[in-house]
Amino acid sequence: MNIRELTLPQKNQLASRYIDGEERVLSFFDYAYTNQDDYSRRARELKKRTFPREELAEILHGYNSRFSPSEAVLDNIE
Repeated sequence: MNIRELTLPQKNQLASRYIDGEERVLSFFDYAYTNQDDYSRRARELKKRTFPREELAEILHGYNSRFSPSEAVLDNIE
C-alpha cells in the first residue's frame, strides 16, 4: 500500500473537520489518519481482499482509449 500526503483546501468543510478531529465527522471513518496502527491494520485487511483486476483493466482501457491516453496511462492500467 502506498500512502501519499495530500493537502486539502480549507474550503472543504468535511475535510477541515476531519483534520480537526471533530468526533461527529470521525464517526464516518473506520480508520484514524493520525494512528499508525490503523494504517497497518488497513494494509492487512486489504491484502486479504481480491479484486477482478483483469475485468477492471479491460474497462479502464476501453474507457481511456477514447481520450488518446499516454503510454504512462496505459502502463498504469496494465
